Amino acid sequence: MKFQNISALLAEHGLPWVKGYAPLAHVQETLWPHIERALADDLMPTADPEELQRKTRRLRLRGGPLAPPKGNLKPPRVKVRQQTAFERDPAVRAYVLQQADGKCELCEKVAPFETEEGEPYLEVHHVRRLALGGSDRPENTVALCPTCHRWLHHGADAERLRRRLYARVQRLVEE
Repeated sequence: MKFQNISALLAEHGLPWVKGYAPLAHVQETLWPHIERALADDLMPTADPEELQRKTRRLRLRGGPLAPPKGNLKPPRVKVRQQTAFERDPAVRAYVLQQADGKCELCEKVAPFETEEGEPYLEVHHVRRLALGGSDRPENTVALCPTCHRWLHHGADAERLRRRLYARVQRLVEE
């Protein structure tokens, strides 16, 4: 019933209501300040990339046109959190880029541009992510154009693309 109360208040203020929770007829107006605070939080800047992604998604899911935001002319630098990173072997990266010979190993298109050093720009991707126990070896690493790299990380059909990589790139061994 609380979600139905929230839906009623959102609808009353011209916002889309909570999916699956039709607005109630009798509404607890005392909830509105809490809802307003939660909605305002989505508009607060953040340096955390995951939080930025979540807030962006919530704002886009609200529906209706968004007003042009003010933004920040000089965004402050902040320390997000202590981060850990995996040590990666530069020889693996160099080998994979050499094997790709300037072409994305997924879409097989030529790298979209050259770096300042005149090298084709491709990104090295671990087919089984390091965070999920993948190795840092040529048998788990491919060179991708930026589009295919993002697609493998964020695409709805990423698993199908992984399968395509295993079928296409001979050095890969499924981990």
